[in-house]
Amino acid sequence: MLKENSQDKTRSLTLATRTIECRAANLDCEHGAATLKRGIESLPGLSDVNILPRAARITLTYDPAATIPKL
Repeated sequence: MLKENSQDKTRSLTLATRTIECRAANLDCEHGAATLKRGIESLPGLSDVNILPRAARITLTYDPAATIPKL
């Protein structure tokens, strides 16, 4: 939803985002984490990607309305 502030006429975007955390098997180095991040960070609806290779964890923040899977 886009709303306008009447005082300074700036616009801000309000998204109903969700966060998911998952584990990634065999993810144990910075190079692999960087490659994975480059591959998924441009997906539609994704607003944040955090990859922790030593913990083999990936945290994704996304807008569910913009990430409708193709069937």
